[in-house]
Amino acid sequence: MFVNIGEDYVISSSELLSIIEYQIFMSSDTNRLLLDKISKEDGLLIINEQVKKSVILLEGDKKIFAIISPVSVSTIANRFVNFNDYYDNYLSEGD
Repeated sequence: MFVNIGEDYVISSSELLSIIEYQIFMSSDTNRLLLDKISKEDGLLIINEQVKKSVILLEGDKKIFAIISPVSVSTIANRFVNFNDYYDNYLSEGD
């Protein structure tokens, strides 16, 4: 399943590790060090420099990636839930 995380960006649920509120994530020294390491390995994407609401951690090709999104954690979670409801109620009827 794919979910929009802001502007024209989508993520796959199969690669998702976690979605964390930006302010909470950045309040930890350990998390800031992790983000710095990911950035140095060209694994960081900041969708919007002015609006930072969530940090999304993904794993792909045996590498950790981070995306800083302008979309809140609750909105992204609702998009996952709404897709699952849509799938369960409409797309899976033909199974």
